[in-house]
This record gives sequence, structure tokens and C-alpha cells, in this order.
Amino acid sequence: MNESVHEYCLRDNIELTRCRPYRRTTSICRAKNGAIVRKIVGYRRFEGLRATRELAKLYSSMRLFVNFFQPSFKLKEKHRDGAR
Repeated sequence: MNESVHEYCLRDNIELTRCRPYRRTTSICRAKNGAIVRKIVGYRRFEGLRATRELAKLYSSMRLFVNFFQPSFKLKEKHRDGAR
């Protein structure tokens, strides 16, 4: 959370809570989303309304691609080999 959002919440008496009390944040999900965005857009910082509109168009297309056309697998079973 950046400083301006924090000040806004304090000024308007918005209670700040964690999404999952007494648990770590869902950093794995954030890392995956960040990796997808970074792979397409890169690490450069974009600013301005024009960049926002263009990125929104790109993200709407990428969302469909990632959710429907990239394979994802669930682990069917797991076998342990000794201590490994």
C-alpha cells in the first residue's frame, strides 16, 4: 500500500485489515500474476492515461489467454521416495 492510499484511509476512517487474519499474505498468487505481467509488458514503469488505456486493452486480452488457453495441471498423486 502506498503512502497516499494509507493517508486516504486514515482521513476517511477506513479500517485497514488483512485479507486473512493471522496468516501470511498470498504472495504466491501475486508472484504468478507479476510474472505473467512482466513477461508481456516488461519491467518498465508506464505512466499517464494513454498508457493506462493501452495496458487495460492488453490485460483484457491476456486474461483470456492465460485463463483459457494456457495449460494448467493438478497433481493427481504424490509418492515419497525415502527422505525425498
